[in-house]
Amino acid sequence: MTDLQSIAMGSHQSPTVLRRRLGRTWKSLRRQAGMSFEEARTRLEISAGRMSRLESGVTAPDVWLAKSLLDLYGVPVNDWEPVLDQVRSARKSGWWREFGLSTRGYIPLETAATLARKFELVYIPGLLQTADYARAGFRAMSGESAEWIENAVNVRMFRQRRLTEVDPIKVVAVIDELVLTRPVGSAALMAGQLRHRVDVSSLANVTLQVVPFGARPHIGYDGAFTILSFADHEDVAFVEIVADKIVLDKEEQVHNCHKAFDRLQALALGPEESRALITRYAERLDGGSWIFGEEMSGS
Repeated sequence: MTDLQSIAMGSHQSPTVLRRRLGRTWKSLRRQAGMSFEEARTRLEISAGRMSRLESGVTAPDVWLAKSLLDLYGVPVNDWEPVLDQVRSARKSGWWREFGLSTRGYIPLETAATLARKFELVYIPGLLQTADYARAGFRAMSGESAEWIENAVNVRMFRQRRLTEVDPIKVVAVIDELVLTRPVGSAALMAGQLRHRVDVSSLANVTLQVVPFGARPHIGYDGAFTILSFADHEDVAFVEIVADKIVLDKEEQVHNCHKAFDRLQALALGPEESRALITRYAERLDGGSWIFGEEMSGS
């Protein structure tokens, strides 16, 4: 598949992903035309910084600059329109802008992903959270205003629409058993969250597995991470830090995340065993008390 064919594809067209895809296309077309970075940007009469942002996918050109790029690189006029359509889409605002979020970062990429592989050591993955659980977590962690927290909860709930769309995102979530014992909100709230996880895991596009206490120590102790896969884009990984997610898009970095996830899946209980374990925790929480230090997985 050529770059121009690839760029015209994609059912969940996140502007962020389109910009990244366009960036690869501009760089590829420039190289195919036998031009150096400096020669191309000089002939286009744009700064080195703007040229770099275009080729790295940080920004998208306007239609007029896109036409200049295509003309400069010798692309036949009859092949322009699919690319120009993508340029127009890449310059639009994604749904997350309505919530005041940046066009960069994790959410715009998740919007376009076909598969999300997630490992969590402390909290239930956002795509599988109830609103009450998310709200309690934000209150405990963020220290932000009630308005900020409600906005964050609404964003999380909006993201979950991808789970039940006609062309839904596939989620493979692996969590440590520690997640099931960590108090977030009341015991009743947590019991409801755990039952919600069991319900969501019955969807054909959701796989849920638990790494039992008996499997420790394991590579997941280094922290939570996510790998996003796309129909026509290289995989991207994210690792959690205190204030944000850091994107890892170099081939070796993503490959190492894949290896780590495979190892964690191998340690985890199967989906049916995992659902049974989560249900047992929910039943114990119905009594109103938390479970600490007790290995319920039987490992």
